[in-house]
Amino acid sequence: MIRSRKLLGALALLLATPLAHAGADDFLGYWKNQDDSGLVKYIQVKLDKGKPLIRAYGHCLKNDCYWGGMEAMAFASSEQANLEQDADAVGAYFGDANAKGIMILTKGMGKTLKMDAYASFPKSNLTNVHKTYTFVPAPELQGK
Repeated sequence: MIRSRKLLGALALLLATPLAHAGADDFLGYWKNQDDSGLVKYIQVKLDKGKPLIRAYGHCLKNDCYWGGMEAMAFASSEQANLEQDADAVGAYFGDANAKGIMILTKGMGKTLKMDAYASFPKSNLTNVHKTYTFVPAPELQGK
């Protein structure tokens, strides 16, 4: 019984370790939404003058379009953390006259990103929404 508890404890620690050691580099690159019908289709996370930037592409009124690049903020679970090594979330505000909101990226399972997107649509009758998506690497978008 004690041996199985130790084994379960060691397994839990092993599974938690990758999340505890996420860093800003884990977010960088091109990503595509696994949900083809999602509001956000593609994102790029890059560093611009040392600060994270999220470029988003998604659904617009008639076609897919570039939502723009948003300066982002990296977050860690400790106030003394080194964000380059310990960032476990990246967030950004986005918006124009048609849609405004917040995107929050966190590490998903394996090599994925989870996005929580909160949006409002001030010039329409659309309801404020919260969507959660899973993004996978999209190296085919490199350079686009």
